Amino acid sequence: MTATAILLRDAEAGLRLVAAGELSLLETGFVTWLSGKPAPSVVADVLADPLRRYEHVALACLAETAGWAVDKSNVDDGLRWLVEVSLERASVPAPVVSDGLAHVLIGVAARERPWLATWLDQVLAACGAEGVALEWLRGGGHVGRGSADAGSVELRLALAARGVVASNDADATALLERLKRGALPNDPFHANVLLAALDWTRRAAPLVLPGQATVAGVADMLRTVPRALQQWPWEDEATKPNRKTPAARWHIANEYHVQSLLWALLALVFPDLKRESYAAPVGPIQPRVDLIIPSLRLAIEVKFARSRSALKGMVNEIGEDSAIYFTAPGEYDQLLVFVWDNDRNQQDHDLVAHGMRKLPHVVDAVIVSRPGHMTDEALVTTASSGETP
Repeated sequence: MTATAILLRDAEAGLRLVAAGELSLLETGFVTWLSGKPAPSVVADVLADPLRRYEHVALACLAETAGWAVDKSNVDDGLRWLVEVSLERASVPAPVVSDGLAHVLIGVAARERPWLATWLDQVLAACGAEGVALEWLRGGGHVGRGSADAGSVELRLALAARGVVASNDADATALLERLKRGALPNDPFHANVLLAALDWTRRAAPLVLPGQATVAGVADMLRTVPRALQQWPWEDEATKPNRKTPAARWHIANEYHVQSLLWALLALVFPDLKRESYAAPVGPIQPRVDLIIPSLRLAIEVKFARSRSALKGMVNEIGEDSAIYFTAPGEYDQLLVFVWDNDRNQQDHDLVAHGMRKLPHVVDAVIVSRPGHMTDEALVTTASSGETP
C-alpha cells in the first residue's frame, strides 16, 4: 500500500468517527439523500403538515429533489409562505439568511421556479460573503442552482454524486490533497459531506482516459464502435484451438443488444455509468433513459433503425424524447444520441445527425452502420425484444 493510500485510509477512518455524531433533521435528510438511502421516517411526518418553518420548507425541497413522497402543492405553498417572510427581524437577519444548507436545497428547487430564484438572490445578497454560519457552505445557493464555480470543493463533489453539478479533476485533486494533509473537521455534518465527496471522487474518475473526460470525448469514443467491432465474433466455422465448438456469431438484433455493447465499452471507463434510469414522470408517462454518466451530467439515448425510413423518422423520436427527459432537474442536462443503422444507409447519416443536433439538449448524434460481415440473413429478431421489424 502506497503512502498516499495509507494517508487517505487514515483520513477516511477519522472522518467516520466524527460523522457518527448527532445531526439536525435537515442534515440527516441531506446525508441520507447523498448516500442514496430511502427517506427517514420522520421526514414523512414533517411533510404531512403545512410547512411553516424554513427548515421544513428546505426539507420539502430536498424530498422533491430526492424523489421522496411529497405533495408538490404543499412544497409550493411552503415556498410561497417563505418568500413572504421578512428577511430581517428587529434589525437581525432571519435564520434562513445564514443557513447555507437551506440555501443549497432551495437553490435546487429554484431551478424550475424563476420567482423563487429571484427571492433566493435577495437572500444571498442579504447574507453577504461572511453571513453563512458554516464557512464551507458559503455559496451553496449558487451550487444548488448548478454553478460549478461556487461553494467548497466538498460541497460540489458531494452534489455531483446526485447529479446537481458536474465534477472535475481540479476539485477531486484539491479534496484528496487536503485529506492527505489530515485537514479533518470536528463537525459531524461536515464529515458526512466530506465522506460523500471522497466516495464520489473514487467512483467518478474515468479509469483510462487521459485528463478530464468530456462529453465530446464520449462522442468520439462511440464513433470508434466500428473499429471495436472488427474483432466481433462472426465466424463461418469454428476457430482454433477447439474446432469442436460451434461457430460463434454474436448477433446485434435489437436496441437492447446495442445498449449492452455500449455498456461494455463505457463501463470500463466510467465507474458511475448507470443503465435504464427513470426520469421524472410526465403525466401518465414514466420516461426511462437508456444510459447516464452523472459525472458528465450526460444522458445517452440508444436507437436501432431497421430501415431507411425508420432512420429518418428518428429525428422526430429524439425530439419527443428530449421534450420529456428534461422536465425536472436530474442527474443529466445533456443528451447524446447513438443510432445503430441496421440497414446500412450511410448516405443519410450526416443529414439525420445534423437534424438531431438542432434539437434542445442534444449535444451530439453518432450513427453507426451494422458491419458488413454481419449478414442480413443471419440476423435474428426475437419477440422478446419488444420491437417490430
